[in-house]
Amino acid sequence: MGLVLRATIAVVAVTLVAGSTANHVTTDHVDLVEVNYCYDDQGHPMIQQLIFYDWCPASRCYRVRDFRLLETVESLPHRVRGGRAYVVTWYDDRDGIARRVIAKAVRKTYTRHDPEMVERERFPKDTRRELTPALRRH
Repeated sequence: MGLVLRATIAVVAVTLVAGSTANHVTTDHVDLVEVNYCYDDQGHPMIQQLIFYDWCPASRCYRVRDFRLLETVESLPHRVRGGRAYVVTWYDDRDGIARRVIAKAVRKTYTRHDPEMVERERFPKDTRRELTPALRRH
């Protein structure tokens, strides 16, 4: 999919999400969103992603809940006006729905490894509480 088409879809999705009622947008709450820019050993960009975390009191650390590739700058988290939370809105191609994720905190990282893949070594992906799945339409 071309960059212009993806940007157009993102803008339309954000507009729809912003103007929709809660019934049209799947909303999740997380403790942390990481905006991760991953580079190879030569410093070339490999992936840009949003990693969603929940705090785990038992292990006393953040655990990956889910992730999505960052397609456009419109999908970056921003602070909710007048509040302490951050929000990310986008059209989720994976599930075919408009999404909103509200987070208590945001961090930006630049790495030469994929933090989400490293997390899989400690906590298998099948143990994750993922973002809310899309409702099936009849």
